[in-house]
Amino acid sequence: MSFVQHEHFKQFWPAEAVPATGNLFLLIDAAAQTSGLHRLRFILPAGERCSLFEDTPEQNLHDLAPWLIHIDPSYLQSDAFLQLLKIEYETASLSWIWTPLNLKELQKTIQPFMQAQLKSGQEALVRIYDPPVLLRLIKTFTPEQEKKLMGQIQAWWLYDAHHQIRHIIKPLN
Repeated sequence: MSFVQHEHFKQFWPAEAVPATGNLFLLIDAAAQTSGLHRLRFILPAGERCSLFEDTPEQNLHDLAPWLIHIDPSYLQSDAFLQLLKIEYETASLSWIWTPLNLKELQKTIQPFMQAQLKSGQEALVRIYDPPVLLRLIKTFTPEQEKKLMGQIQAWWLYDAHHQIRHIIKPLN
């Protein structure tokens, strides 16, 4: 059964905006959660997961790390899924990514956009995994940068900082 056929899914996302194939990943900005992932641990799917801080200078900050979690279609039928959608709406700290990439490939696609070098030469963390930041940042990307990030991403779904609009970022054609 495809994601779009699940009743809970239909309530929140229009079928015409959903890619016909690919994997669905949940991206969680744990630092934006009141108690990191601890608050969410009982409702998160049991799927394959990884930290976007893995192999970066921030790799030891597990409770503050952004996490990618693969979503199995059966999870969309759960009450836990509805709880996550409510948290997404309330905190603007979750986003959903459709892609043909696997978990590690998606991690390696996003990670280069998380580091920037300041004019002083110091490295800085870029919170591209934070939905309100991503919505502002993507507007500043060159076409090449956007293609590098979004080239293998079919859609990136997230709420704005005011929790009013679900944005669907799609790659340039």
